[in-house]
Amino acid sequence: MKLSTKQINFINKNYTAVFTTCDSRNKPNSIFVEICKIEDEDKIIITDNEMKITRKNLQENCNVCLLFNDNKYNVIKIFGKAKYFKSGKYFEYVKKLKDNIGHNPKAAVVVKVLKIIEIS
Repeated sequence: MKLSTKQINFINKNYTAVFTTCDSRNKPNSIFVEICKIEDEDKIIITDNEMKITRKNLQENCNVCLLFNDNKYNVIKIFGKAKYFKSGKYFEYVKKLKDNIGHNPKAAVVVKVLKIIEIS
């Protein structure tokens, strides 16, 4: 599923999101993440700099949710499937980001958008 231009602008403006993963027993875990890039309107790229439980969950269960809020009453909730890249083009992309200078990126997480819910 592709994000609309309006949704992409909302995400770019409110690029911090709650990122929820689940382990193999469907026990949830949520963290805050900054969105690095939206690619092809259907992929969202995130850097793993300090993920621990999230990293383990992604190895066990690829189903994820991202929740964006503009600190008012507007929300975008995205359900998707995540892939974890420790090499290749996505990893090289996040390693070169200005925001990752001084960090040691461990991987790029790429979320394929499957469902979008907007709440206003």
